[in-house]
Amino acid sequence: MTTDPLRKPGALRRFAVLCGLVGALAAVAVPFLPVQYEITTLHWPTEQGTRAVSAPLSAYQPIRLDLRVPCATARSLDARSPDPAVLLSTNPPEAEYGDLTGLRLEIQQDRLRLLVRGQQLGTARLPEGDCEITVHSDGAGTTASAGDAPIAQAAGDIRPQLTGIYSDVDGNVDEVRGLSFSAEVDDRYDSHPSPLKLGVMALAVLGCAGSLVALRRIDGVVAHRIPRRTRRWPRPTPRDALWRPHWWRGG
Repeated sequence: MTTDPLRKPGALRRFAVLCGLVGALAAVAVPFLPVQYEITTLHWPTEQGTRAVSAPLSAYQPIRLDLRVPCATARSLDARSPDPAVLLSTNPPEAEYGDLTGLRLEIQQDRLRLLVRGQQLGTARLPEGDCEITVHSDGAGTTASAGDAPIAQAAGDIRPQLTGIYSDVDGNVDEVRGLSFSAEVDDRYDSHPSPLKLGVMALAVLGCAGSLVALRRIDGVVAHRIPRRTRRWPRPTPRDALWRPHWWRGG
């Protein structure tokens, strides 16, 4: 007759320890495992035209952004704006600290100015004729030009904060053909576990469950149960006869 090895207390203890260690290590590793999230691209203008677009749940910095503004659009906006006009801003222009963290491209009296994270990267005069203003920013650097004339060229990661897309350009008044802005953002706030993370989570649950089952079986094998006492009436003993007279005299 063979004996089940898992009926032996020693084997059960080793099994419980192994399952507990596996479950504990898997549980500790879960927060550090990768998750999956989508990389989305924001486009502007939208179907609603050049109205502001907010992006409150996007990452602090976009992966990359690209802006293209026809010079005709900049001229139209500049002609009807006595003050500096915003061609594009990644933070609300009226925000107190918007210029300290975001990107802002503005024009005044045919002069373009680019500000990124509180620094003026450069200025340039708006060229005449048919031309295009471009701005590109990613982790390697930020560049901007107006036609063939450079506005700014900065190396290093100075990507701006992106909370939305704001502009003084009005699609009902200004020429907006060729106007475009795009930004790739990692939508990390809408993530889901990767298959690896799901597998490790299942392993943690199974390990802890296996350890508890093994401990329960160990308790069933080695535990000493207290026998039940039969309920019966007490029987008098000789000591009761000695105690009762003293009790009676004391009463």
